[in-house]
Amino acid sequence: MTTVARPTKNTSVGRMIGMLALLLAIIGAFSYGAFVVAAPFGWLAHPQSRVAVFLSGAIIGELVAFATLAWRLHRQGVSLRTLGLGKRTNWRGVALGLAVAALYSAITALNPAIGSHLTQFIPLKLLAIVAALVAGLVEETIFRGYVMTSLESMRRGPVIQVLVSGVIFAIAHFYGFVSPVALLVTFGSTFLLGVGLALTYLVGNRSLTPAIIGHALVDLVIEPWLLLGFFTGAF
Repeated sequence: MTTVARPTKNTSVGRMIGMLALLLAIIGAFSYGAFVVAAPFGWLAHPQSRVAVFLSGAIIGELVAFATLAWRLHRQGVSLRTLGLGKRTNWRGVALGLAVAALYSAITALNPAIGSHLTQFIPLKLLAIVAALVAGLVEETIFRGYVMTSLESMRRGPVIQVLVSGVIFAIAHFYGFVSPVALLVTFGSTFLLGVGLALTYLVGNRSLTPAIIGHALVDLVIEPWLLLGFFTGAF
């Protein structure tokens, strides 16, 4: 019988946290470092331009983080398929992913700062589309694939996998430029989205495909309006 390599071979919770800290540091450095690069050129004068700078940095940072994770796993003799990337799924997983995306998007759209703009198109939407596709791939690979597979290898059950994945996903979406109340709301709503996507991952036979689809659809609907709301102080 062939033993499937796990990304957490000889790994502890501390090692997993260390990997996550590295990946999040990379994403944060590029996302917020983009402001430092853009400031001298006057690209931060307007909310839309600030969001464009942030999204550009985030796209690059997430791709670098994705490559870093792939490289670190490769050194352990593990492929991204072990996490569920490209793994065959089932219709139940896809259906749940679509349902999670629809429900979360509908609830988020109840906020006038977002819902009133959903039918509008601005050039920034094109960048938001790219960011949505990248975020769906990268963030699901990290927060669902890596985190939940690591916990499974440490003999943690599905409930722990789902909750930890949701908490880490929510913490990673703490933005320093919003009010404490907005941070609390963001944490709660993002935690619930993370839980929904984690359940999608499990129902979909631990394939990342349904979770990636669900995550990307959410961002495709609500961005760039969500970030514009943060940057303008609308909520």
